[in-house]
Amino acid sequence: MAIKVANVYTVDSELEVASVMVPQGAHVNKTDGSSSWVLNESWDEGVVLQDVDKNRVRLSDSSGGGFIANVYFRTDDSDVVGYSRISYTNQNTEIETSATVSASDGQKLVRTYLYDNAIETTILDAGAYIANYRAKVSNKQGETKLIFEAFLRHDDDTETVLFSSSSDAIKNVDHKTIRHASNQPQFSAGETDRFGVNIYVQTTRTSGVEVNTIIGGENASYFSTPIALRHELTRNRDKAESHPMAAITGLSTALSASLFKAHRTTIDSDITTNAWTDCTSLTAVSEETVGSAISLNADGKTIDINEDGYYHFGGCVHVENNTGAGFINVTVLIRLVGNGVELRCSQRGYVQDIKNGGENVLSYNGTAYLSAGDKVNLQYYTDEATLDFYSNDSFENSVAYTIWLIKIINV
Repeated sequence: MAIKVANVYTVDSELEVASVMVPQGAHVNKTDGSSSWVLNESWDEGVVLQDVDKNRVRLSDSSGGGFIANVYFRTDDSDVVGYSRISYTNQNTEIETSATVSASDGQKLVRTYLYDNAIETTILDAGAYIANYRAKVSNKQGETKLIFEAFLRHDDDTETVLFSSSSDAIKNVDHKTIRHASNQPQFSAGETDRFGVNIYVQTTRTSGVEVNTIIGGENASYFSTPIALRHELTRNRDKAESHPMAAITGLSTALSASLFKAHRTTIDSDITTNAWTDCTSLTAVSEETVGSAISLNADGKTIDINEDGYYHFGGCVHVENNTGAGFINVTVLIRLVGNGVELRCSQRGYVQDIKNGGENVLSYNGTAYLSAGDKVNLQYYTDEATLDFYSNDSFENSVAYTIWLIKIINV
């Protein structure tokens, strides 16, 4: 996912988990106006924002330029006769279109496009509309421009023009990216209206000029808007293709608030050797358990999955030597199993000496798709019967082992 930024993002400073990707260095204002947040440039993908105190936030679901996404011009026909499609999904095949225009033609309509679905909102947010053409002209004499005209198509088949804006004069005779931005105010709309774009060409050349534009492929022409054209993760979807993610507002339907944490707070000295063994006597941490997707089984060792989805898991196991003697070549392994099958990224282990009074911690985390009815267990394997699973008594909240799961995406 990539989201283009037109304006300044607004965030709720108390939120903690990043939901989107933004360009590195993008400045983000707190809702209280007290200071700016800036993307931490150490994350290549731009997944979280943080302030100078390392507080992390996610972008809020507010309206405005923050959820701009590319909408691609296509060559396939709309379901409405006379229009081509615009879509969040780019077509794979690159096609070059052309139109010839002279000064006497004035503004010549060369292509008209329509989005597949209704906008399902009564307000089109203010912000920047940015057109990106991959285009060239046959002759650079005179002034030749591309004109972007946005409109709404109503149920009665009439259209209302919202605005039009023209590019700078095109002087290149080889294909180049022509980028033009136009800031526009808020517009009123009908929920059943559909968003459309007309492309015009205008020139001062009396003898005419050919304008060529690339549609699709790696040199695709597209535009972005401050409104969220709806699809499957927001309010609607493209008809022919499903785009994975394009608007921040859609994340609220994909993310879940269910999380679960359990731990053992008593020492485990009853060690089984040379066999994978379930960690037992778990108790749920009520203040860190939210929702109904995950729960602790009455056996005190099994985590019950109650809803289908993608889950993030993690935790730790504490190992101590309290025997008064050093161990030689001790093996300790841990893992999670789902219905008895080992989960990837949950495996951790070491083979080493542990001196008397020494402690080691094995931490794990990963992701997995889990279905309602699945059973998850934290297990250990060791060859040393005199180990203790527990953390140092000096801690105020000592534990033997911990497991947590967060349901991150609904399916």
